[in-house]
Amino acid sequence: MQNPDPKSIETMILDYLEEVAEDMGLMATVSLDTCLGGELGLSSVDTMNLLAAIDVYLGRRIRYEALLMPEGEYARELTPREISTYVIEHYDDQLDLEPKVM
Repeated sequence: MQNPDPKSIETMILDYLEEVAEDMGLMATVSLDTCLGGELGLSSVDTMNLLAAIDVYLGRRIRYEALLMPEGEYARELTPREISTYVIEHYDDQLDLEPKVM
């Protein structure tokens, strides 16, 4: 399957985050380098909702464990650029039936 255009993933993520920021009453400008927690105040649940929205947008499931828990510890902060890059790099990864133990 052909990978999606990186710009379309970036645009989808930014549009989603702008909508979330608006719903939260934030006057924040969202860019590819905006920190989801530190600048937007997103919780881990908000981040998981974003990742689920990406899966729906793509019509496929991406395994995000390595993004969320690099080296076995939770990522302290994520940006739209990091998420988009990860999605493109892992778009064609084969999903195992069982998640890997980290």
